[in-house]
Amino acid sequence: MKKKIYFITSAIIQIICALNVLLSVDEIMQTFQTSITQMYAMFPADFQARVFNMIMNAGPRFIIFTSIASIIVNIVILVISIQDKLLKKKGLIIALSVIGFFTSINTINSLLSLVNFIVILCCKRKNPEDFPEKKEIPKLEYEKSSAKEIILGIILVVIYFSQFIIHRLLPNDLPLIANIGITVGFYLVVLAAVIFVFKDRYKRDLKLFKENIGAYFGFIIPRFAILYIIFIVVSLASILIAGQGISKNQETLEALPLWFSFPAAVLWAPIVEEAIFRGVLRRFIKNNIVFIIISAIIFGLLHTIGNESTIFTTIIMSFPYMTLGAFLAYIYTKTENICTNTFCHFFQNLLAMTLSTLLFFII
Repeated sequence: MKKKIYFITSAIIQIICALNVLLSVDEIMQTFQTSITQMYAMFPADFQARVFNMIMNAGPRFIIFTSIASIIVNIVILVISIQDKLLKKKGLIIALSVIGFFTSINTINSLLSLVNFIVILCCKRKNPEDFPEKKEIPKLEYEKSSAKEIILGIILVVIYFSQFIIHRLLPNDLPLIANIGITVGFYLVVLAAVIFVFKDRYKRDLKLFKENIGAYFGFIIPRFAILYIIFIVVSLASILIAGQGISKNQETLEALPLWFSFPAAVLWAPIVEEAIFRGVLRRFIKNNIVFIIISAIIFGLLHTIGNESTIFTTIIMSFPYMTLGAFLAYIYTKTENICTNTFCHFFQNLLAMTLSTLLFFII
């Protein structure tokens, strides 16, 4: 009963605060003009400039969008609380609390969303009515790879990493159209090789994923919410320690034409990188902890090595990628279904690229 009253009260307060923000957009923007410099003084200069430019140009639209999102999130929490289904919908409340935290413009909503997250995370289900309907994900066991699968896996890794050699062999004065043609052709070859090597696994895993999509989503969503909190903290810490706004890998991706970078990040990368960093690697490493650690390290370093200025910067800026890599490997160990971590990778990149694209057009 106490939890129900708390969440109802919290939701009503956050809705009122969000409505107040909607009615005070101009005043908030005036306040931001004098406080941005102080708020981001500890961050690198280039990062400060990017944040200032983004806030002052996209600020009003962003405030309206996040306030409406906050209102919707808290209306859903309010309805669930009134229906007394907080524990039954625990996973959804966790996800909504994280969304509420990142869509909060004012301190009150941020603190209440954080408290919501902590409270619901600590709540224990005790009574039968507290538990959601059982939707268990299929129990797939680790499969020992055959010699053929291992050989094909090694060939796939060689093909993937040959991109670095090909890149160095290309002449600097190569016409742009030829460069684009070679790059696109290589990406298509790698994608075809991945599908060929994993065709049987994809056929089985995709069938299971579609048949049990509710169970898989119920497993993925709460964990994704926790990942984002950890990811944001690690990313901010990396920026502060490295003294660099974003990784060079991200800068390179943003510099590419949208028609190429969007499908490459949202479609190609989830399929190919999950096959390489999780699918192939899993065939050689059965121990879950060792697999997660090695997969995270390789995934993180490969997204920054050769792009950053120093070894120190490379390592520090790889931590956010390592966090994501560890999460994807963890999901794979729990499901042994390559479609689950491929979907997570797809969703993460889709969200990042969509936000990046929207900010590009707004600014």
